[in-house]
Amino acid sequence: MDRLDGAAHCTAPATTRLLVGLRQVMLVGGAMAVVGLPGVKLVHTWLWGAPAAGGRAAFVGLLLIGFAAHEGLHALAFVASGARWSDLHFGADLRHSLGYVGCRAEIGATAFRVVLLLPGVALGVGPLLAGLVTGHYRVAQFGAALLAAAGGDLCFLWAMRAIPVEARIGEDATEPLVMVVRRSMDPVR
Repeated sequence: MDRLDGAAHCTAPATTRLLVGLRQVMLVGGAMAVVGLPGVKLVHTWLWGAPAAGGRAAFVGLLLIGFAAHEGLHALAFVASGARWSDLHFGADLRHSLGYVGCRAEIGATAFRVVLLLPGVALGVGPLLAGLVTGHYRVAQFGAALLAAAGGDLCFLWAMRAIPVEARIGEDATEPLVMVVRRSMDPVR
């Protein structure tokens, strides 16, 4: 990939496609779950004692709601970044257990980073820390699971590390794991 640093001497093409591989998404999310979920139990046990058993069925239901809320927060962040509701579309890859929300409108690189970060922070980091601090194991476990669910978002953030703030980010209509980056000197959000 050409470096897009926004400088006058930049020789990068006007448009670049960034691919985030499905294997990478699955590996990062899976590793976060494999390390995070037992890690939460270990830390909770160290701080508060062994967590109480039970409540698994309700917890699984809450996780499903959490996964839907994750995509909903992406959608709200897209709209807050200037996209219209009609620009959004939701989808699922049931074979790989992936849900997604896409946006047909281009938004600024900084706004796109916020779109990526919001669900992981609000539904992952927040409940994880709150549950550990207050001794509520299922809340911490929910946060760890939703943080792992944000593994794909972290992969996109990593892929964007060299993208300047003045770039515009859009989607590739044919491939959900591809971002289209356009250099721009237009003001962005």
